[in-house]
Amino acid sequence: MPSVRQENWPAQQWPKSRHQSATREYWPGMATQQHNRPSLGCSLPYCLRSGMEAISKLGLQRVRVHYNSPLPAKVQAHAYAQGLNIYLAPGQSHHLPHELGHVVQQLSGMVQATTTVNGMAVNDDPKLEDHATELGDEAVRVGKCKRGAET
Repeated sequence: MPSVRQENWPAQQWPKSRHQSATREYWPGMATQQHNRPSLGCSLPYCLRSGMEAISKLGLQRVRVHYNSPLPAKVQAHAYAQGLNIYLAPGQSHHLPHELGHVVQQLSGMVQATTTVNGMAVNDDPKLEDHATELGDEAVRVGKCKRGAET
């Protein structure tokens, strides 16, 4: 597999105006658990990772989640995925399954930048947004994530 510089990958964002996925209720405690301080990058919750690996056939052990990140605000979003990193603004951990869907899309080569926001290449294709929500919801189902699951 050729080496790809992640910082050149377009970000995919969960805009502040989008409707919320049905997965919101599965991650309510993550921000509280992190004491509302930005994290340096945590592993994915096991149930979500195993569910997404099962449906995507990709290894996701290197994906890192940055809770309580100030970075989404810079691209006018609640959350975004870029390369193997998922950035979630404070209180927005319910977007994790959707953003993991974007990681899978990026790893699968489905994503090209469609615009820029504050100098960052971004893809805001509605079809990819819907597909990421479907992937996230399916990963929650396949991984048998429980409400409030954090590992």
